[in-house]
Order: sequence, then C-alpha cells, then structure tokens
Amino acid sequence: MNTMFDFAPLRRSGIGFDHLFNMLEQAERAQIVRVLDECNWVVGGPNGAAARLGLKRTSLVYRMQKLGLRRADSASGSQR
Repeated sequence: MNTMFDFAPLRRSGIGFDHLFNMLEQAERAQIVRVLDECNWVVGGPNGAAARLGLKRTSLVYRMQKLGLRRADSASGSQR
C-alpha cells in the first residue's frame, strides 16, 4: 500500500498509534479552547472562533461536541 506518510520510523520509535492519536486530540482541543477564549467564546460570525480557525461554524460546533468542550471547560471559567 502506498501512503504519503512513512510509518516505519514511527514503528521503530515504539510510540503507538493510540498515543499519537491522543496527543493530536489534546493539541486540537488546546488550540480550539485557546481561540475560543480569545474570542470570548463567540463561535460564529466574522470575528468568531470558527473564522479564526478557518472552519465553518457547524464544523467547529461538531468538533467541540466531539471533544466534549463547553464554556465551563475554559481557563477563564465563568459561564454566562
């Protein structure tokens, strides 16, 4: 099978795919939360988090649901 990514070094490193997937999910979660905090948790609109992340509003909402993100999870903490 031809792939664009060579997985051989990954296999030799001993790092499992589950671990890498978890790391990627944590990085994605942190990036989304950071941008949401910067936007005061405004998801849509021209100055919202979705626009800053280059996503459609519905795609960001889906990712937030999949990652279990709610406003209470942010570092600023307060819910309106």
